[in-house]
Amino acid sequence: MLQEVRQLCNALAAAPSGEAAERMAVEWSRALGRRVLQAGLQARVEQVQGQAQREWECGHRRHIHSHRRRTVLTLLGPVQVARAYLRCEGCGAWSFPADEWLGWQEGFSHLLQEAVAWQAAAMPYREALKGLRRLCGVELSLAAAQKIAARWGAATLTPPGYAERVKGRLVVEIDGTHAHVEGAGHARHPASAPGHPQRPLGKPL
Repeated sequence: MLQEVRQLCNALAAAPSGEAAERMAVEWSRALGRRVLQAGLQARVEQVQGQAQREWECGHRRHIHSHRRRTVLTLLGPVQVARAYLRCEGCGAWSFPADEWLGWQEGFSHLLQEAVAWQAAAMPYREALKGLRRLCGVELSLAAAQKIAARWGAATLTPPGYAERVKGRLVVEIDGTHAHVEGAGHARHPASAPGHPQRPLGKPL
């Protein structure tokens, strides 16, 4: 890990610009976070499976029949975990005990689904996916976004309206050189005193 940090520092020092250096650092942090997340999930999954082998309603032990890998898309990118397929030696029941703890649905993590639902509640799907790709580096299909939004449709995700988030109105002087928020307890700009013409932002002169 220390060697990787040193290599990153050397690469940042040789970057052509501050923007390029920042992009390199962000990509590195995502890759590192994905590796750490995957290792942590796998360790916890093995603990959950070990406990499940010892506890079963019929009183018999469950044995590992096989291991199956599952890949899920998270906010850090794709993560893969090997889960044990358990069968009971007495009643023959089977299960993947790790799946309940993981809480993954149809290949997407909970936080990724929440992010998609929030974005889709505020803007069109295609714009929401552009934002997700730009901010998190996550690629998601339009069909997947629609499926996630439909599943989360019952949740209260509507962001507060613009009027609730910005108390007052944005105005700009007629010469277009200054802008400020007026109303809702904000002091008026000196230039907005009576007699100084002004117009709401975005309206033609």
